[in-house]
Amino acid sequence: MMIETQEDQSLLLQSKQPCRLYLYGQNPQYVSTLKNNFAGMKIPLVVGEMGIEVSSTDTVNEGLSLVLTNYIHAIVFELSTDPVRGLHFREKIREDEAKRALPILFIMPENYWCDVDLLGKVYEDPYSFALPDSVDFKTLFTKLKTSINFEMLHIYKNHFDRNMHLAHHLQQTMLPPWVYLGKSYEFSTFYLPHNVVGGDLVEWFPLDDERVLFIFGDISGHDTYSALAMSTVHSFVSHLIEVDKEKARRPCLIANEIHAYFCRHFAGIVSLAALIGYFDFRSNYLCYLNAGYENLICFDSLTGKTDLLNPDYGETTGLTMGSSNGLSLPMAQ
Repeated sequence: MMIETQEDQSLLLQSKQPCRLYLYGQNPQYVSTLKNNFAGMKIPLVVGEMGIEVSSTDTVNEGLSLVLTNYIHAIVFELSTDPVRGLHFREKIREDEAKRALPILFIMPENYWCDVDLLGKVYEDPYSFALPDSVDFKTLFTKLKTSINFEMLHIYKNHFDRNMHLAHHLQQTMLPPWVYLGKSYEFSTFYLPHNVVGGDLVEWFPLDDERVLFIFGDISGHDTYSALAMSTVHSFVSHLIEVDKEKARRPCLIANEIHAYFCRHFAGIVSLAALIGYFDFRSNYLCYLNAGYENLICFDSLTGKTDLLNPDYGETTGLTMGSSNGLSLPMAQ
């Protein structure tokens, strides 16, 4: 089976497949001895203990074909008489992007260790290593274990980075449009998470040309779980408003619905601190519920003055949504 992407590799590494080694040597006795040493052994890796399966070929070209068309965890290549052949073999392997981190252990005669240029060429590749042909099997085994674990971590990191990049893109698509121009009001938002994704909540729900419900909040934590929880809030509140738009006029009702939802599904995992407000620009009316934040500052763009948000317009509580099951948020508004 040909593995074309590192994501495929990562999935395979998580399976119960054996640890596959490719062994090439110009000395048949050396190859036979190593195969016998590996027989029946298990190697402890980051994905768990794995049995060892060793493959070898008579020619370098046969080995190249085997490595490029199968998943191999590591290569042991004996450089007894022709180091150029070994470096050319590595060059061909590295042309395959999925093999860029494949560990290659070059077994070299002691007289090669005086060749600084050769050693420099071996180590210019971060996943290539050199060991003397006099190395004992225990040291060789330990080096294999370390290099394979390093490769696995490299693959997992790339897999994780790609998934986080996708999660970031998906989270951005769930945010409200960065600018909204209505007949009676307009708003704009810009969200840059602390990490790739985050649990910050910025939601605007236009109810009509003159009324809007907004939620500014922060879900505890900075991991993917809080980002996922953020996405559920948007869907949940959208459904509430679709079923009963008049409920949006009572932020306390929305807050208690979210609170109950979090207690059911995220109890003890995440909670939400948020300001939920309802604006009616036609009648210049504002009401809000502030759950978990300090009092907020109101900025007057006409006069340039700032002041604390008038508590007469809403309720403030130190209780965050989802933090205490069985307790209710303030209802008076």
